[in-house]
Amino acid sequence: MRFFLIFISLIVTFCTLNAENLVRDFALYKLNENDKRAPTLLLMGGIHGDEPGAYYSTDIFMRHYKITKGSVWVVPVVNPHGMFANMRGVYGDMNRKFAALATNDPDYQSIQKIKQLLAEKDIDISLHLHDGSGYWRPQYISNLLNPARWGNCSVIDQPELNGAKYGDLESFVAQMVADINLHILNPLHRYHVHNTHTKAKNNTEQLKALTFFSLSLGKPALTNEASKELDIPTRVYYHLLAIESLLGQLGIGFERDFELNVASVKELLSPALLQIKIEEHITLPLDSLRPFLTHFPLPKNTAPKHIKTQSDSHLLGLVRNTQGNIELKYGSRTISTLIPQYHTFDASLQHIRIKIDEQWQSVPIGSIVYAKDSIEFEPLEDYRINVIGYVKPNDNSPMPDEVGIRIYKKDFIPRYSIDTQALSYRAEIYHKKDILSGIVIISFKNPPKPQSSTYQAIAYTPAPLRESKNIDTAQAASLPPTKPTQKHIKDNKKPRPKNTDEPKLSPQPTELQKI
Repeated sequence: MRFFLIFISLIVTFCTLNAENLVRDFALYKLNENDKRAPTLLLMGGIHGDEPGAYYSTDIFMRHYKITKGSVWVVPVVNPHGMFANMRGVYGDMNRKFAALATNDPDYQSIQKIKQLLAEKDIDISLHLHDGSGYWRPQYISNLLNPARWGNCSVIDQPELNGAKYGDLESFVAQMVADINLHILNPLHRYHVHNTHTKAKNNTEQLKALTFFSLSLGKPALTNEASKELDIPTRVYYHLLAIESLLGQLGIGFERDFELNVASVKELLSPALLQIKIEEHITLPLDSLRPFLTHFPLPKNTAPKHIKTQSDSHLLGLVRNTQGNIELKYGSRTISTLIPQYHTFDASLQHIRIKIDEQWQSVPIGSIVYAKDSIEFEPLEDYRINVIGYVKPNDNSPMPDEVGIRIYKKDFIPRYSIDTQALSYRAEIYHKKDILSGIVIISFKNPPKPQSSTYQAIAYTPAPLRESKNIDTAQAASLPPTKPTQKHIKDNKKPRPKNTDEPKLSPQPTELQKI
């Protein structure tokens, strides 16, 4: 019976995915564009949607780095629909579609745009981020350390690209490996140069991949892999070390506003620091959001991928689940599920007057206001305000209007708050009874302290290049002995089983490792 239910669930999921074209365009950002004092690097993450270390790294880079010399073009997530679904590829492996692809493939337009981007004359070299299984080693040591694994290595398709200005591929990754290994947290994490010899060995899988396609255009391309055995902050830490190494080697100047260590990365990845704006006039703080928000206003006749969202993070979005509800996603993690109530949206109202404690203020629609004790909305002709969590005495109207009433903190019903602390509530503003003009969030929390980022220039000092020492055998001594099998020598750069690889997801995780 259990197998039957699982089978039915898989059918429902498959039918739901195929009933709606889930493809989303990737976004491109050009940092310090047109500065020719140093090369232009293209940085890309998330072509595989189940490799969060890659796309969290590009997101952190976008939010917390500045380029001061040269330029970096960033695609934070190449495959956003795969990321939100936590799948390598919703429509097959996107990184195996560069040699040939049918025009009716759902990813066809995305692949064409990536090809055009790689061919841009201003791009000198590219770096692509991935998460791979186990730890790559040049010889078989154990099931975890062997040549069929892809974790913790820097990858090239061939030693050099003749005729390209930055074509000494092996030199770049050798230095990158040395720079990372200077800061590894455990000897087991040791990085190696992994040359796939793609063309020389006629590696049929790698011949279809993005990096080899880039080489075919005469454009140098490198890859950095972090191990799926590591938690996400540690993967991001190693990816950022790789990025900084390449920036330094290329002479691209940069600053960052944090100390590069796992603890700092973990803090920066927390969704508690983030907000999302929906259709301009709704802002949700992600700190302690309830796992479900009922009767949440969303625009009629609009697919989730077409609902406009804005955030400092490039990993937030809205996705329809198999029940027809809308999940607010941070990468593959569900922050909250919105039980939708669909309305026509009208953005003509820009401000509303609110008495916050004892002071009247003009507040932009879509704001978060902070009160200590009470709020009151000024009446506005042709508009009504529904304060969710407050019930006006003796009012049974199906369309409540709570303007002109002083509402105290104690008057709110806690279960209708948007947060688990029961300190934040939403006030929905409607034009002509049922057209949504926006939402104001009323918070009885202490206002957040203004964030003042202090960026510091990072001076690059290359680590000494040494001959690779065979310390891997000693590292493997403490691991359970295993023998190579056919399974080990196959290309197993595949998602590991859920119970041994990616952290479990929940509607409202509390630990960063669960991202």
